[in-house]
Amino acid sequence: MQRIALHTFYFCNAPARVSTVQLGENLFETMVMFDDGEEIEVFRTSSLGEARAKHNETMLRWNDRLYEGSTAKLLGVANVGQFVTPVVTC
Repeated sequence: MQRIALHTFYFCNAPARVSTVQLGENLFETMVMFDDGEEIEVFRTSSLGEARAKHNETMLRWNDRLYEGSTAKLLGVANVGQFVTPVVTC
């Protein structure tokens, strides 16, 4: 299994991640999960380009979701991707 990308964040006061890995020659999986392994969402794609796009789309969607419920939004701080932390980017 080869890691393609990884971003971490906190959801419901628990560490979570968006992780994309290559499972086989034409099989990639993007998963949103808590650090204990509990899955939140899973997507499968068949090419590296699709996997990268799905990872980035998923990461941005989660960042936006976290921003919408944040104190930062209430204070007028711009949403610049500050709610997810890149570990491995694609």
